[in-house]
Amino acid sequence: VNVFFTILINTGMRISECIALEWDDIDFNQQILSINKQYYRFRLTSTKNCETREIEIPNSLINLLNDYKKVNNNKLLFSLNDGRYINVNNLRERYFNRYIKEIEQELHCNMQDITPHCLRHTHASTLLSNGIPIKYVSKRLGHRNQKTTLDIYDHVLQADKKNAIKILNMFY
Repeated sequence: VNVFFTILINTGMRISECIALEWDDIDFNQQILSINKQYYRFRLTSTKNCETREIEIPNSLINLLNDYKKVNNNKLLFSLNDGRYINVNNLRERYFNRYIKEIEQELHCNMQDITPHCLRHTHASTLLSNGIPIKYVSKRLGHRNQKTTLDIYDHVLQADKKNAIKILNMFY
């Protein structure tokens, strides 16, 4: 289950896209993940924007997936024992909430508002706040256009104004 959440935070994938992942969607040599389907409302469909996207994945995730493949050689990365798709609500209730409770206990904090979708936002915010162009982040997230990304993550870009002024003050 930690593999599932690690994929989400390292890729910015939607939960429904991650549930639909098959081993054939991963090019281990090129370190590319092909996102071309989702398991949504109990059926397999195309992605939300009906397009396939290929995203680069970091070495640490490749290593984790290589290890995970040794113990899970099913067609799907994440499935029930009988090979069926995992239900997103079951995943959230059974695993994610339990995982969050463990973190809360360890850190002595309240994280009850954290959802698996927050990992997508963390991924995007991390990229944007570190200067990755919005065009790249938008494509990586599978948004139809950059305006969607800008509307959702404008607060991250607003924080960059202070950094821009710091840089300008250093030079002028």
